Amino acid sequence: FSGSGVANDSVYIGDFVVSANYEGVNPYKNTITAINYESPSGSTPTALALWDTYNYFAQNAPQYGGLQPQTGQNVWKNPLYQCFDENNDGNCQGNELKPVPCAKNFVILLTDGQWNTGKDGTACSIDDNFESASADPVVPAYWLHKKGFTNPVDNRQSTFYVEALYGIGLWLGGTGEKSLKNVAMYGSFDRYKNWPDNLSDYPKATCGPIDDCCYTSNCGKGSSCANLPPSSPDWDKDGDGNPDTFFAASDAKEIKDVMYKAILDILKRASAGSTVATLSTKTAISSVLVQPFFYPTYTDSQGNTVNWPGFLRSFWVDPKNDLREDTNQNKVLNLNVDKIFQTFYDSSSNETKAALLSDTSTCSMDSVVNMKDLKPVFDSGCWLGNCDPNNRNIYYSTGTNIKEFKTSNVIDLQNIWDLVDDNTPNKSIDST
Repeated sequence: FSGSGVANDSVYIGDFVVSANYEGVNPYKNTITAINYESPSGSTPTALALWDTYNYFAQNAPQYGGLQPQTGQNVWKNPLYQCFDENNDGNCQGNELKPVPCAKNFVILLTDGQWNTGKDGTACSIDDNFESASADPVVPAYWLHKKGFTNPVDNRQSTFYVEALYGIGLWLGGTGEKSLKNVAMYGSFDRYKNWPDNLSDYPKATCGPIDDCCYTSNCGKGSSCANLPPSSPDWDKDGDGNPDTFFAASDAKEIKDVMYKAILDILKRASAGSTVATLSTKTAISSVLVQPFFYPTYTDSQGNTVNWPGFLRSFWVDPKNDLREDTNQNKVLNLNVDKIFQTFYDSSSNETKAALLSDTSTCSMDSVVNMKDLKPVFDSGCWLGNCDPNNRNIYYSTGTNIKEFKTSNVIDLQNIWDLVDDNTPNKSIDST
Protein backbone atom coordinates (compact mmCIF):
# COMPACT_ATOMS: atom_id res chain seq x y z
CA PHE A 1 0.00 0.00 0.00
CA SER A 2 1.10 3.54 -0.76
CA GLY A 3 -0.65 6.71 -1.84
CA SER A 4 -4.34 5.95 -1.36
CA GLY A 5 -4.38 2.19 -1.83
CA VAL A 6 -2.62 -0.85 -3.29
CA ALA A 7 0.35 0.17 -5.41
CA ASN A 8 0.64 -3.05 -7.44
CA ASP A 9 -0.76 -6.56 -7.65
CA SER A 10 -0.97 -8.49 -4.39
CA VAL A 11 -0.52 -12.11 -3.35
CA TYR A 12 -3.15 -14.12 -1.48
CA ILE A 13 -2.36 -16.18 1.61
CA GLY A 14 -1.02 -19.50 0.35
CA ASP A 15 1.12 -17.71 -2.29
CA PHE A 16 -1.73 -17.56 -4.80
CA VAL A 17 -2.01 -14.89 -7.49
CA VAL A 18 -4.32 -16.95 -9.72
CA SER A 19 -6.09 -20.27 -9.33
CA ALA A 20 -3.97 -23.44 -9.20
CA ASN A 21 -0.61 -21.65 -9.23
CA TYR A 22 0.50 -23.13 -5.92
CA GLU A 23 3.99 -24.64 -5.94
CA GLY A 24 4.39 -27.27 -3.26
CA VAL A 25 8.20 -27.17 -3.21
CA ASN A 26 8.53 -23.39 -2.84
CA PRO A 27 5.17 -22.06 -1.60
CA TYR A 28 6.46 -18.50 -1.20
CA LYS A 29 7.93 -17.55 -4.60
CA ASN A 30 5.13 -15.18 -5.57
CA THR A 31 5.28 -13.42 -2.22
CA ILE A 32 9.05 -12.86 -2.45
CA THR A 33 8.75 -11.70 -6.06
CA ALA A 34 6.04 -9.19 -5.17
CA ILE A 35 8.03 -7.79 -2.24
CA ASN A 36 11.23 -7.45 -4.30
CA TYR A 37 9.34 -5.76 -7.12
CA GLU A 38 7.79 -3.11 -4.89
CA SER A 39 9.42 0.32 -4.56
CA PRO A 40 8.12 2.31 -1.57
CA SER A 41 6.86 5.75 -2.53
CA GLY A 42 4.05 8.21 -1.99
CA SER A 43 1.92 8.73 1.08
CA THR A 44 1.47 6.29 3.96
CA PRO A 45 -2.12 4.93 4.08
CA THR A 46 -1.51 2.53 6.98
CA ALA A 47 -5.14 2.50 8.12
CA LEU A 48 -6.40 1.83 4.59
CA ALA A 49 -4.06 -1.18 4.37
CA LEU A 50 -5.44 -2.57 7.63
CA TRP A 51 -9.06 -1.87 6.68
CA ASP A 52 -8.62 -3.89 3.49
CA THR A 53 -6.84 -6.58 5.53
CA TYR A 54 -9.98 -6.69 7.67
CA ASN A 55 -12.09 -6.92 4.49
CA TYR A 56 -9.91 -9.78 3.25
CA PHE A 57 -10.31 -11.85 6.41
CA ALA A 58 -14.06 -11.12 6.48
CA GLN A 59 -14.30 -11.75 2.71
CA ASN A 60 -15.86 -8.35 2.09
CA ALA A 61 -15.28 -6.39 -1.11
CA PRO A 62 -12.10 -4.32 -0.82
CA GLN A 63 -12.42 -0.56 -0.41
CA TYR A 64 -8.88 0.49 -1.30
CA GLY A 65 -7.72 -1.86 -4.04
CA GLY A 66 -7.09 -4.84 -1.77
CA LEU A 67 -7.68 -8.55 -2.35
CA GLN A 68 -10.96 -9.62 -3.93
CA PRO A 69 -13.07 -12.14 -1.95
CA GLN A 70 -13.94 -15.61 -3.14
CA THR A 71 -16.74 -16.02 -5.65
CA GLY A 72 -18.31 -19.43 -6.10
CA GLN A 73 -15.61 -22.10 -5.94
CA ASN A 74 -12.63 -19.72 -5.90
CA VAL A 75 -11.91 -20.62 -2.29
CA TRP A 76 -8.17 -20.03 -2.81
CA LYS A 77 -9.07 -16.37 -2.31
CA ASN A 78 -10.30 -17.09 1.22
CA PRO A 79 -7.56 -17.00 3.91
CA LEU A 80 -9.41 -19.62 5.98
CA TYR A 81 -8.82 -22.29 3.32
CA GLN A 82 -5.51 -24.12 2.98
CA CYS A 83 -3.87 -26.02 0.14
CA PHE A 84 -3.25 -29.76 0.60
CA ASP A 85 -1.49 -30.86 -2.58
CA GLU A 86 -2.54 -34.49 -2.19
CA ASN A 87 -1.38 -35.68 -5.62
CA ASN A 88 1.90 -33.72 -5.44
CA ASP A 89 1.41 -32.14 -8.86
CA GLY A 90 2.37 -28.65 -7.70
CA ASN A 91 -1.18 -27.34 -8.08
CA CYS A 92 -4.13 -26.99 -5.77
CA GLN A 93 -7.63 -27.33 -7.16
CA GLY A 94 -11.06 -28.57 -6.15
CA ASN A 95 -11.14 -30.61 -2.97
CA GLU A 96 -7.41 -30.07 -2.39
CA LEU A 97 -8.37 -26.68 -0.93
CA LYS A 98 -9.84 -27.41 2.48
CA PRO A 99 -11.38 -25.16 5.16
CA VAL A 100 -9.27 -24.52 8.26
CA PRO A 101 -11.58 -22.44 10.50
CA CYS A 102 -9.60 -23.42 13.60
CA ALA A 103 -6.39 -21.86 12.25
CA LYS A 104 -4.94 -18.90 14.10
CA ASN A 105 -4.59 -15.70 12.10
CA PHE A 106 -1.73 -13.19 12.23
CA VAL A 107 -0.82 -9.91 10.53
CA ILE A 108 2.68 -8.50 10.01
CA LEU A 109 2.62 -4.77 9.25
CA LEU A 110 5.81 -3.17 7.93
CA THR A 111 5.78 0.60 7.57
CA ASP A 112 8.43 3.22 6.89
CA GLY A 113 6.62 6.31 8.08
CA GLN A 114 3.91 8.17 9.94
CA TRP A 115 0.36 7.41 8.75
CA ASN A 116 -1.05 10.39 6.91
CA THR A 117 -3.82 9.24 4.59
CA GLY A 118 -7.47 8.40 5.16
CA LYS A 119 -10.51 7.54 3.09
CA ASP A 120 -10.83 11.08 1.75
CA GLY A 121 -7.15 11.97 1.38
CA THR A 122 -4.67 13.55 3.78
CA ALA A 123 -5.62 12.89 7.41
CA CYS A 124 -3.81 13.34 10.72
CA SER A 125 -6.63 12.63 13.19
CA ILE A 126 -8.33 9.52 14.49
CA ASP A 127 -11.62 11.42 14.09
CA ASP A 128 -11.33 11.36 10.31
CA ASN A 129 -14.24 9.06 9.24
CA PHE A 130 -14.35 7.59 12.76
CA GLU A 131 -15.01 4.73 13.56
CA SER A 132 -15.60 2.29 10.72
CA ALA A 133 -13.21 4.06 8.31
CA SER A 134 -10.92 5.91 10.71
CA ALA A 135 -7.65 7.18 9.28
CA ASP A 136 -5.83 6.05 12.43
CA PRO A 137 -4.55 2.43 11.99
CA VAL A 138 -5.06 1.77 15.69
CA VAL A 139 -8.81 1.40 14.96
CA PRO A 140 -8.66 -1.39 12.32
CA ALA A 141 -5.95 -3.07 14.43
CA TYR A 142 -8.42 -3.22 17.33
CA TRP A 143 -11.20 -4.45 15.04
CA LEU A 144 -9.03 -7.26 13.68
CA HIS A 145 -7.85 -8.39 17.10
CA LYS A 146 -10.76 -7.71 19.46
CA LYS A 147 -13.97 -6.97 17.56
CA GLY A 148 -13.39 -9.79 15.11
CA PHE A 149 -15.10 -10.75 11.87
CA THR A 150 -17.22 -13.46 10.29
CA ASN A 151 -16.16 -15.52 7.29
CA PRO A 152 -18.22 -17.71 4.89
CA VAL A 153 -16.00 -20.70 5.76
CA ASP A 154 -18.35 -21.15 8.75
CA ASN A 155 -22.09 -20.99 8.08
CA ARG A 156 -22.74 -20.68 11.83
CA GLN A 157 -21.44 -17.11 11.60
CA SER A 158 -18.78 -17.72 14.23
CA THR A 159 -16.55 -14.78 15.06
CA PHE A 160 -12.90 -15.07 14.07
CA TYR A 161 -10.00 -12.93 15.21
CA VAL A 162 -6.41 -12.03 14.39
CA GLU A 163 -4.37 -13.50 17.21
CA ALA A 164 -1.68 -10.83 17.01
CA LEU A 165 -0.64 -7.92 14.83
CA TYR A 166 3.12 -7.38 14.53
CA GLY A 167 4.23 -3.81 13.88
CA ILE A 168 7.68 -3.56 12.28
CA GLY A 169 8.96 -0.02 11.97
CA LEU A 170 11.52 0.64 9.23
CA TRP A 171 13.77 3.61 9.95
CA LEU A 172 11.06 5.01 12.21
CA GLY A 173 11.21 7.63 14.93
CA GLY A 174 9.12 10.44 16.33
CA THR A 175 5.35 10.29 15.97
CA GLY A 176 5.53 7.43 13.46
CA GLU A 177 7.19 5.14 15.99
CA LYS A 178 4.83 6.24 18.77
CA SER A 179 1.84 5.45 16.57
CA LEU A 180 3.11 2.02 15.52
CA LYS A 181 3.68 1.02 19.15
CA ASN A 182 0.04 1.85 19.87
CA VAL A 183 -1.08 -0.10 16.81
CA ALA A 184 0.91 -3.16 17.97
CA MET A 185 -0.55 -2.88 21.49
CA TYR A 186 -4.18 -2.49 20.36
CA GLY A 187 -3.69 -5.34 17.88
CA SER A 188 -2.20 -7.89 20.28
CA PHE A 189 -3.23 -7.33 23.91
CA ASP A 190 -4.80 -10.10 26.01
CA ARG A 191 -8.25 -10.44 24.49
CA TYR A 192 -9.84 -11.40 27.80
CA LYS A 193 -9.79 -7.69 28.45
CA ASN A 194 -11.95 -5.22 26.55
CA TRP A 195 -9.08 -2.80 26.09
CA PRO A 196 -5.31 -2.96 26.67
CA ASP A 197 -4.01 -2.21 30.16
CA ASN A 198 -6.54 -0.11 32.12
CA LEU A 199 -7.66 1.87 29.08
CA SER A 200 -11.30 2.20 28.10
CA ASP A 201 -11.13 3.68 24.60
CA TYR A 202 -8.97 4.42 21.59
CA PRO A 203 -6.14 6.95 22.04
CA LYS A 204 -7.64 10.45 21.81
CA ALA A 205 -4.73 12.70 22.79
CA THR A 206 -3.95 15.71 20.58
CA CYS A 207 -0.56 17.11 19.57
CA GLY A 208 1.30 18.79 16.79
CA PRO A 209 3.12 19.13 14.59
CA ILE A 210 2.91 15.54 13.26
CA ASP A 211 5.77 14.11 11.18
CA ASP A 212 4.96 14.05 7.44
CA CYS A 213 1.36 15.09 8.11
CA CYS A 214 0.64 18.50 9.67
CA TYR A 215 2.73 21.31 11.02
CA THR A 216 0.76 23.38 13.52
CA SER A 217 0.04 23.06 17.22
CA ASN A 218 -2.51 20.33 18.10
CA CYS A 219 -3.14 19.54 14.42
CA GLY A 220 -3.09 15.79 15.08
CA LYS A 221 -5.09 13.40 17.26
CA GLY A 222 -4.88 9.72 18.09
CA SER A 223 -2.11 7.14 18.21
CA SER A 224 0.49 9.61 16.93
CA CYS A 225 0.06 11.67 20.10
CA ALA A 226 -0.62 9.06 22.80
CA ASN A 227 2.13 7.71 25.03
CA LEU A 228 1.93 4.05 25.96
CA PRO A 229 0.50 3.30 29.41
CA PRO A 230 2.82 1.86 32.09
CA SER A 231 4.05 -1.63 31.23
CA SER A 232 1.39 -4.29 31.72
CA PRO A 233 1.66 -8.07 31.16
CA ASP A 234 -1.42 -8.10 28.94
CA TRP A 235 0.67 -6.47 26.15
CA ASP A 236 4.24 -6.35 27.51
CA LYS A 237 5.09 -9.71 29.06
CA ASP A 238 8.83 -9.11 29.10
CA GLY A 239 8.37 -5.76 30.86
CA ASP A 240 10.62 -3.72 28.57
CA GLY A 241 8.04 -0.99 28.07
CA ASN A 242 7.33 -1.86 24.42
CA PRO A 243 4.52 -4.05 23.06
CA ASP A 244 5.70 -7.63 22.61
CA THR A 245 4.70 -7.45 18.93
CA PHE A 246 6.55 -4.21 18.13
CA PHE A 247 9.92 -4.33 16.37
CA ALA A 248 12.20 -1.71 14.84
CA ALA A 249 14.83 -2.03 12.12
CA SER A 250 17.10 0.45 10.34
CA ASP A 251 19.07 -1.74 7.89
CA ALA A 252 18.67 -4.93 5.87
CA LYS A 253 20.15 -7.22 8.51
CA GLU A 254 17.92 -5.80 11.23
CA ILE A 255 14.86 -6.21 9.00
CA LYS A 256 15.79 -9.87 8.49
CA ASP A 257 16.36 -10.39 12.21
CA VAL A 258 13.07 -8.83 13.35
CA MET A 259 11.10 -10.68 10.67
CA TYR A 260 12.65 -13.90 11.97
CA LYS A 261 11.68 -13.00 15.55
CA ALA A 262 8.12 -12.20 14.51
CA ILE A 263 7.75 -15.49 12.62
CA LEU A 264 9.17 -17.47 15.53
CA ASP A 265 6.66 -15.83 17.84
CA ILE A 266 3.86 -16.67 15.41
CA LEU A 267 4.95 -20.32 15.37
CA LYS A 268 5.02 -20.37 19.15
CA ARG A 269 1.52 -18.91 19.39
CA ALA A 270 0.19 -21.17 16.64
CA SER A 271 1.53 -24.26 18.44
CA ALA A 272 -0.12 -23.37 21.75
CA GLY A 273 -3.63 -23.92 23.03
CA SER A 274 -5.65 -24.59 19.92
CA THR A 275 -3.32 -27.38 18.84
CA VAL A 276 -3.23 -29.16 22.18
CA ALA A 277 -4.89 -32.57 21.86
CA THR A 278 -6.06 -33.88 25.23
CA LEU A 279 -7.11 -37.52 25.30
CA SER A 280 -10.82 -37.94 25.94
CA THR A 281 -10.27 -40.72 28.45
CA LYS A 282 -8.43 -40.07 31.69
CA THR A 283 -7.38 -42.55 34.34
CA ALA A 284 -8.17 -41.72 37.97
CA ILE A 285 -5.84 -43.41 40.45
CA SER A 286 -6.96 -42.94 44.02
CA SER A 287 -7.10 -39.16 44.54
CA VAL A 288 -4.96 -38.25 41.53
CA LEU A 289 -6.07 -37.84 37.94
CA VAL A 290 -3.55 -38.47 35.17
CA GLN A 291 -3.77 -36.27 32.08
CA PRO A 292 -1.81 -37.12 28.91
CA PHE A 293 -1.60 -34.48 26.17
CA PHE A 294 0.64 -33.48 23.30
CA TYR A 295 1.46 -30.66 20.88
CA PRO A 296 1.79 -31.38 17.15
CA THR A 297 4.54 -28.74 17.09
CA TYR A 298 6.12 -26.79 19.92
CA THR A 299 8.60 -23.92 19.54
CA ASP A 300 10.36 -22.61 22.63
CA SER A 301 11.55 -19.07 23.28
CA GLN A 302 14.97 -19.92 21.78
CA GLY A 303 13.44 -20.93 18.46
CA ASN A 304 13.96 -24.68 18.97
CA THR A 305 11.13 -26.67 17.39
CA VAL A 306 10.09 -30.17 18.45
CA ASN A 307 7.45 -32.24 16.68
CA TRP A 308 4.84 -34.13 18.71
CA PRO A 309 6.24 -33.67 22.21
CA GLY A 310 4.16 -35.58 24.76
CA PHE A 311 3.40 -34.75 28.36
CA LEU A 312 1.88 -36.65 31.27
CA ARG A 313 0.69 -34.64 34.25
CA SER A 314 -1.36 -35.40 37.31
CA PHE A 315 -3.80 -33.30 39.36
CA TRP A 316 -5.67 -33.73 42.61
CA VAL A 317 -9.21 -35.11 42.75
CA ASP A 318 -10.81 -33.86 45.97
CA PRO A 319 -13.52 -35.66 48.01
CA LYS A 320 -16.24 -33.94 45.93
CA ASN A 321 -14.57 -35.10 42.71
CA ASP A 322 -13.45 -31.57 41.81
CA LEU A 323 -10.14 -31.24 39.99
CA ARG A 324 -7.50 -29.17 41.76
CA GLU A 325 -4.04 -27.99 40.83
CA ASP A 326 -1.18 -28.18 43.30
CA THR A 327 -1.22 -24.40 43.79
CA ASN A 328 1.61 -24.15 46.32
CA GLN A 329 3.57 -27.05 44.75
CA ASN A 330 4.07 -28.88 48.06
CA LYS A 331 2.73 -32.26 46.77
CA VAL A 332 0.09 -32.34 49.55
CA LEU A 333 -3.62 -31.76 48.89
CA ASN A 334 -4.83 -28.75 50.87
CA LEU A 335 -8.48 -27.80 50.26
CA ASN A 336 -7.85 -24.29 51.56
CA VAL A 337 -4.95 -23.62 49.21
CA ASP A 338 -5.09 -25.82 46.11
CA LYS A 339 -7.50 -24.22 43.64
CA ILE A 340 -10.26 -26.00 41.77
CA PHE A 341 -10.01 -25.68 37.99
CA GLN A 342 -12.46 -26.31 35.19
CA THR A 343 -11.41 -26.58 31.56
CA PHE A 344 -13.33 -24.91 28.74
CA TYR A 345 -12.92 -24.07 25.09
CA ASP A 346 -12.38 -20.37 24.44
CA SER A 347 -13.84 -19.68 20.99
CA SER A 348 -12.42 -16.16 20.96
CA SER A 349 -8.86 -17.49 20.81
CA ASN A 350 -9.50 -21.09 19.64
CA GLU A 351 -7.83 -22.46 22.76
CA THR A 352 -8.59 -24.87 25.55
CA LYS A 353 -8.07 -23.01 28.82
CA ALA A 354 -8.65 -23.50 32.53
CA ALA A 355 -10.71 -21.35 34.89
CA LEU A 356 -9.38 -21.29 38.47
CA LEU A 357 -12.11 -21.03 41.10
CA SER A 358 -11.49 -19.19 44.35
CA ASP A 359 -14.83 -19.84 46.07
CA THR A 360 -16.66 -23.15 45.64
CA SER A 361 -19.83 -21.93 47.34
CA THR A 362 -20.38 -19.11 44.84
CA CYS A 363 -18.42 -20.75 42.01
CA SER A 364 -16.65 -17.45 41.45
CA MET A 365 -13.77 -17.40 38.98
CA ASP A 366 -10.41 -16.22 40.25
CA SER A 367 -8.53 -16.20 36.96
CA VAL A 368 -8.13 -17.92 33.61
CA VAL A 369 -4.86 -19.60 32.61
CA ASN A 370 -3.54 -21.57 29.67
CA MET A 371 -3.55 -25.34 30.14
CA LYS A 372 0.25 -25.44 30.24
CA ASP A 373 0.24 -22.98 33.15
CA LEU A 374 -1.74 -25.20 35.53
CA LYS A 375 0.44 -26.41 38.41
CA PRO A 376 0.48 -30.21 38.39
CA VAL A 377 1.20 -32.56 41.27
CA PHE A 378 3.59 -34.38 38.97
CA ASP A 379 4.84 -33.72 35.44
CA SER A 380 6.43 -36.85 34.06
CA GLY A 381 7.04 -35.28 30.66
CA CYS A 382 9.62 -32.92 32.12
CA TRP A 383 10.99 -35.59 34.43
CA LEU A 384 11.45 -38.14 31.65
CA GLY A 385 13.01 -35.52 29.40
CA ASN A 386 15.86 -35.13 31.89
CA CYS A 387 16.48 -38.87 32.23
CA ASP A 388 19.20 -40.85 30.52
CA PRO A 389 17.41 -42.85 27.77
CA ASN A 390 19.44 -45.92 28.74
CA ASN A 391 17.86 -45.89 32.20
CA ARG A 392 14.26 -45.74 31.03
CA ASN A 393 11.79 -48.63 31.24
CA ILE A 394 8.98 -48.52 28.65
CA TYR A 395 5.82 -50.59 29.06
CA TYR A 396 2.79 -51.38 26.94
CA SER A 397 -0.55 -53.09 27.46
CA THR A 398 -1.45 -56.34 25.71
CA GLY A 399 -5.06 -55.89 26.72
CA THR A 400 -4.75 -58.18 29.71
CA ASN A 401 -1.18 -57.60 30.95
CA ILE A 402 1.45 -54.89 31.22
CA LYS A 403 4.75 -55.87 29.59
CA GLU A 404 8.12 -54.29 28.93
CA PHE A 405 8.65 -52.80 25.50
CA LYS A 406 11.60 -54.91 24.29
CA THR A 407 12.55 -57.31 21.53
CA SER A 408 11.74 -60.44 23.58
CA ASN A 409 8.08 -59.44 23.28
CA VAL A 410 8.26 -58.92 19.53
CA ILE A 411 5.32 -61.25 18.81
CA ASP A 412 2.89 -59.03 20.73
CA LEU A 413 4.15 -55.95 18.96
CA GLN A 414 3.93 -57.56 15.54
CA ASN A 415 0.30 -58.44 16.12
CA ILE A 416 -0.44 -54.80 16.89
CA TRP A 417 1.60 -53.09 14.20
CA ASP A 418 0.73 -55.51 11.42
CA LEU A 419 -2.77 -54.02 11.61
CA VAL A 420 -1.49 -50.65 10.38
CA ASP A 421 1.08 -51.98 7.93
CA ASP A 422 -1.19 -52.93 5.03
CA ASN A 423 -2.02 -56.15 6.91
CA THR A 424 1.29 -57.64 5.79
CA PRO A 425 2.25 -60.27 8.37
CA ASN A 426 5.62 -59.96 10.09
CA LYS A 427 6.65 -56.87 8.06
CA SER A 428 5.95 -54.17 10.61
CA ILE A 429 8.85 -54.90 13.00
CA ASP A 430 12.29 -56.38 12.73
CA SER A 431 13.13 -58.43 15.83
CA THR A 432 16.84 -58.01 15.16
